[in-house]
Amino acid sequence: MLQLLEFDDCVESYCEQPITIEYVHEGTVRRYTPDVLVYYRNDPAVSTAIKPILGEVKYRAELKQCWTDLKPKFMAASRYAAGRGWRFKLLTEREIRTNYLVNVRFLRHYIGPELQVRQTNQDLLMSLMEDVHRTTGNELLLLATTDRTKRAELLYTLWQLVAMRLIHCDLTVELSLQAELWIP
Repeated sequence: MLQLLEFDDCVESYCEQPITIEYVHEGTVRRYTPDVLVYYRNDPAVSTAIKPILGEVKYRAELKQCWTDLKPKFMAASRYAAGRGWRFKLLTEREIRTNYLVNVRFLRHYIGPELQVRQTNQDLLMSLMEDVHRTTGNELLLLATTDRTKRAELLYTLWQLVAMRLIHCDLTVELSLQAELWIP
């Protein structure tokens, strides 16, 4: 899940196990520590700001098996979050193990200060994207050159540009050279 947060441009910051909530259940004071607190960027282009999310990650099977024990914790977290203007959100593998996660894991290999972007390759691909506006990776590489070796070199640059969000694509579908690309 943290990989998703690190790649999400809307996320300003997050904190793992940010707080411990005390609550009373069946006459006993108990404690619960949620997994993460996520703060989002305040985007003036969006009419309403996204509320911070206090989140918990659990497998669906564990939820089914332990629901009676977990429900009071989650209710306490929901009240705690609401009292601070946040939302409490429960996430399972259905929300996390998606094409988006697979794509983020793939693209993370193309980000980092140690990775060099060939400026000439970047300029070439960005110039072509400005001309065509929307295309696929295959079409872009074919527009760039007929040389197979040069296309392989440009492919690396293409994924870097997608990872840096200079070229966009729908990361919720399988990332491939047939995926539609565009510039913002």
